[in-house]
Amino acid sequence: MKNTFATLPDDLVRYAQSRAVPGPEYGRFRYGIGKEPTYWASAFMVLALDLVGKLDQISTEQRRQWRDYLQASQDPETGLCLDPAFRSGDRHSPSHTDDMVHWHSTTFILGALILLGGKPKYPISVIHPFLEPAKMRAWIEQLPWRISPWVVGNWTYDFGCLAGFERMVSGPEKINPALDAFFAWHDTHQLPATGWWDLTGKAPVTHQQYGGYHTLMVYWMFDREVPRPEAMIDRSLSIQSPEGHFGGGCCADMDVIDATVSLCRQYDLSRSEVTRAMERALPWMAGTKLPGSGFLDVPNAKQGRAEYGWKTCGVAADEPDPCSAHFRTFSLALMSELIDVPGLEGFRWKHHHTFCHGVRPAALRCGD
Repeated sequence: MKNTFATLPDDLVRYAQSRAVPGPEYGRFRYGIGKEPTYWASAFMVLALDLVGKLDQISTEQRRQWRDYLQASQDPETGLCLDPAFRSGDRHSPSHTDDMVHWHSTTFILGALILLGGKPKYPISVIHPFLEPAKMRAWIEQLPWRISPWVVGNWTYDFGCLAGFERMVSGPEKINPALDAFFAWHDTHQLPATGWWDLTGKAPVTHQQYGGYHTLMVYWMFDREVPRPEAMIDRSLSIQSPEGHFGGGCCADMDVIDATVSLCRQYDLSRSEVTRAMERALPWMAGTKLPGSGFLDVPNAKQGRAEYGWKTCGVAADEPDPCSAHFRTFSLALMSELIDVPGLEGFRWKHHHTFCHGVRPAALRCGD
């Protein structure tokens, strides 16, 4: 394999600089060339730079400005992070509603805020209506299972993150009963054959995995035992394509890589099978990296991508994007725990512990 990742940390810094908006206050970033700055793009940059240890090299004053910028996004009424750049008419994905955009982006923004030394200022009141156990169960069952468990998994992941942030503001007493109901429901409704969740019983295993992985992250956030991890690993590995990827996009690939590598190490399961799968995936991952810059969502794609269908968080087909910068880098960090990734042998990753994408299970929190 020709491509190595020896310059990855510095490449991510250069990529972040290329998307930074000049001005007196630091922390504003564009998702793509010619786009407006968004809080979501800014948050992805925090997460990617922190993972490779580069966030600590930013000056104290710039970190404060970045933190203040992200802090200003939180709405005191709902607790969500609302971006003035967001316009409903700029969203072209019917399965990702406006509420989903706000919930999902908030998880990244507040996660980044914590890494910068801040914390949520206001309660996450948008989740208060279903904090009672019965209402929690009812909320899960009314989620759009008929559309796809993939969509549902994003909702459950968002709830887990927002519950964690709410616990930081209001304390565990307010949140724990709903969390107990959340995990009891998922333990009861898990599919024995795949380890994932699908109330329709008709979704393909890819949709079960991509959605179920998001729920799996909630188990890790709150240090809950994962039921049927072996089934999760086996069915996740079955997704791998002849090219070595697990769906091709940065999200789908990370969903499988994190689930299999982390569960393999957490429960000492299927190590040889997961290792072989990561070896097969490495050339594909190398093909997503642009020299001296960031990562593509999909190499040689015919069309660009837009985060949750929001065009302001979009890029052209051959353009690196902030989400891929974080997700591809995190995937490489995971893969390097089982195989030698050229240029990253012995590299010390900085895995975060906050309520956000990329959290590790407690048993594996060794990055710091």
